[in-house]
Amino acid sequence: MLNNKMKETLDEEPDKFYFYNNGISAICTDIFPKFNESGDVVAFRCQNFSIINGAQTTTTIGRYKNNLKLGEVRLLLKITKAEDYKKEKGLNRKIITFNNSQTVIKASDFRSNDDIQLFLAARLKEFTFKGVHPYKTVRYLRKRLKVEKRKDLFDITIEALARTLYVFDNDPILIFKAPKLLFDPDTKSTGKYWVVFGEDEKEIDVFTKERVEKTIAIYFLWHKIDERIKALLKEYKANKDESPKYRALIAKWHFLWAYGFILKKFYSKDMFQIFKRIADGREFEKVDTFIDVWFEKIHNTIAKCLAKRYQLRALKETEEIQSFDFKNWLRNNSDFEELKIEFEYSSKSDFPI
Repeated sequence: MLNNKMKETLDEEPDKFYFYNNGISAICTDIFPKFNESGDVVAFRCQNFSIINGAQTTTTIGRYKNNLKLGEVRLLLKITKAEDYKKEKGLNRKIITFNNSQTVIKASDFRSNDDIQLFLAARLKEFTFKGVHPYKTVRYLRKRLKVEKRKDLFDITIEALARTLYVFDNDPILIFKAPKLLFDPDTKSTGKYWVVFGEDEKEIDVFTKERVEKTIAIYFLWHKIDERIKALLKEYKANKDESPKYRALIAKWHFLWAYGFILKKFYSKDMFQIFKRIADGREFEKVDTFIDVWFEKIHNTIAKCLAKRYQLRALKETEEIQSFDFKNWLRNNSDFEELKIEFEYSSKSDFPI
């Protein structure tokens, strides 16, 4: 299977391939050095040679046709001699197991030390989530580390923050379709990292004070929405209700997008004041926040669009809803546009603050 990122490196920076690639691991039953006339080792001959990690690297290089650029490529190759190569147990078996069962490196791991992530880690801890009692201090987890869970801390992971910020200002489709793009910095292609954490899709090191408040406010907003969704999902499951209203709750990112869309549509001039009230906790002092007031209308609208699409695609009136391709609906741009139109024609009176 070809790896497009590796191919891009071979095309544009073949001399940097060594630094960007993890290399190849292989095993054999015996290995013999080959010397030149000066006595220098120039090659190795292996018996029962087998690659155990690095199949994509091997395939991508093997199918690459530009020999000039291949001539610039250097690659780390680790070869382990294991005498029990053909046995079911032993050193060989452990090497294969451990080489393929290490902690998976996620795309977000490569961005955790960016200046903007260090900035966010320092600034977000200044905020307190006041949507619960007792209040909780924010802890931004830019790295996947094992940390002790504490009742006084409100944890936000780098992946959760990226998803939340992207959905609020853009769309929910990407989260169901290709969430890895959130940590791809190549905005000239399909990368969304600097769409989320940059300015005009360009790299930056810091956010303004207003943007920091917006960032934490959007996450606090999402947390309250998500809490409501989880509570309702339990009720629907307990009643074995799989109606469009139940399915709408599973499309949880559509809810967050809807809140963002409505705020921008009806309250664009008041946005930063709204963000400030959420960030400093004043919004949560109300008996009924706008988050609570809007929820049912948003829920009903998403469920209405779901039911409409199901009815159009059903082959028979008696066809059960399980036959509806719900996962495809979550990722379908045209279905999302229909939902967008529903909110476009909504009334401000339905969404008071």
